[in-house]
Amino acid sequence: NFRDVVSVELTEDRLALVVGNDVSVRDVFIYGRENSSQQYTLLQNFSSHDYLHLSMDNDLLVVSDQNRTIVLSERSDGNWEEALVLNRALIDHEISRRNLLGTTRDSETGDEEVHYFRIADCVQNATTQYPSLSAGPYFMSR
Repeated sequence: NFRDVVSVELTEDRLALVVGNDVSVRDVFIYGRENSSQQYTLLQNFSSHDYLHLSMDNDLLVVSDQNRTIVLSERSDGNWEEALVLNRALIDHEISRRNLLGTTRDSETGDEEVHYFRIADCVQNATTQYPSLSAGPYFMSR
């Protein structure tokens, strides 16, 4: 069964892919390696109904679908877990040094809006690392 690569992100030791043969079924595959002389091996994969875009920086992976954006954090065992959920779908996004920059489209005007926030500002300093409801993204229109 042929599958299309929808989105790719590559770092020095991680490779993440969103693949799918249908708009309604997408899979995320995360590969890793210890050093640049090794081949990538599959670390984890998970399915989604409609992941559209991903970005990755070190131990953070950001995926977005039609309705929301999810920040996943890499655990010490190499698996990824949900660290933060934004109830807003980012059309396009990039993460760097724990800063997330993304765009959305205003449903009324059709204008693109740029959103920026620091991941640390949205996560409480607690051992469980749950998202903070008091800190949200900073919005600005372009």
